Amino acid sequence: RYFTRPARISLGSDQMLDGQATCLDVTVGLVGLHLVQRVASGNGDRWIWSSFEHVDNVPLAANARRPNSIITKEPFENGCLSPGPVDQQYAFYGGMGAVGSPANQPISETLKWADHAPYARLSSGDRPLPPEIVRCWRLFSGTAESNFVWQGKLSGTVWANYMLLGTQWIGNPGGAPFGIGEVPRFLTNSTLESFMQDQPDASCLRCHARATSDAGQVANFTFLLDPGS
Repeated sequence: RYFTRPARISLGSDQMLDGQATCLDVTVGLVGLHLVQRVASGNGDRWIWSSFEHVDNVPLAANARRPNSIITKEPFENGCLSPGPVDQQYAFYGGMGAVGSPANQPISETLKWADHAPYARLSSGDRPLPPEIVRCWRLFSGTAESNFVWQGKLSGTVWANYMLLGTQWIGNPGGAPFGIGEVPRFLTNSTLESFMQDQPDASCLRCHARATSDAGQVANFTFLLDPGS
């Protein structure tokens, strides 16, 4: 159900459970991605940002909101909440929490790599309890309809198992409460921004607007010019 590729992962001794640097030959699967394009528009040269993820990643939060909920400083005052047990198996949600319990809580301990699956381990060697990840933002109805159409056209291929979460662009001058002017106001990916979905700056373009080069210069929305970021 996933787009997969063979990969070799290089790991330092400080990353390995046994303290031995190694390379692991594994199969990796695509769970989420961003597609970005800079275009000439009525607003000048601006970025358009689209986010996709796999349909089996996570369920919708019990208190999920519409992504155009712009007149608020705290979109999720109590965080994103678990929907409780669900009738579908998800990659990043086990349904262990009660309805309304806090979700998207990061693992507090630093994890190490084992030399065989499951790779993520506590320092004791035990497997960690995985965080219960949910999607905090609903899809626009037009986005859901577009997914239905394209998943039908892609039926029989692995790409039918992926969906568009949304597309974001600079559509107004910005300023409180409109962020940097991004439309819609909020856009996050449950796998790429798992633990920041409930934050006031849970926005692809707003986050990347802070990007600078290693010399401290504005980096035009890319963090690649500052390897230490």
